[in-house]
Amino acid sequence: MEAQRSLPGGRFRLTVAAPEGTTGTVVVPFLGNPGRTMTRDGVIVWQNGAPAAGVSAQLTAAGDGVAFDAAPSEHTYMSR
Repeated sequence: MEAQRSLPGGRFRLTVAAPEGTTGTVVVPFLGNPGRTMTRDGVIVWQNGAPAAGVSAQLTAAGDGVAFDAAPSEHTYMSR
């Protein structure tokens, strides 16, 4: 698995690449604000403290962030 993260201007961005045949969980932090908007590959998946309407991604609130089931491939997660 490969991962890159950055925190420009109070935003969080994480790109994860997982090889075929693997599974895992990606947790994107709230950074002190559970009402943050989060995206996966540019699609809003978390907003105002809850999953966004119509979200098909497997995600749950997990402590101080949102946990996503990670499938083998590359995804970019953002929190703002």
